[in-house]
Amino acid sequence: MLHQMTTTYQIYFGRNIPQRSPSLSYVHVDDFTDFLRTTVERYFKSWTVTEGTSSWKGKPEDVFLLTVISDEYEAALY
Repeated sequence: MLHQMTTTYQIYFGRNIPQRSPSLSYVHVDDFTDFLRTTVERYFKSWTVTEGTSSWKGKPEDVFLLTVISDEYEAALY
């Protein structure tokens, strides 16, 4: 019997966008949902998103944490 190896990938998406004007300086849930539909769903059948707080350069920042468990190594690279 062959054992199939799976790998867990976690990507943190910070929600602050400091280069933009104040009204456009934050990634909203609707924008991130669009990203999931148009990009992530093309490559993965299942994934999980968690909202949380992280630290970037010593400052707290809201984040989306995308977790994907895949046995297809190439799919995670593209």
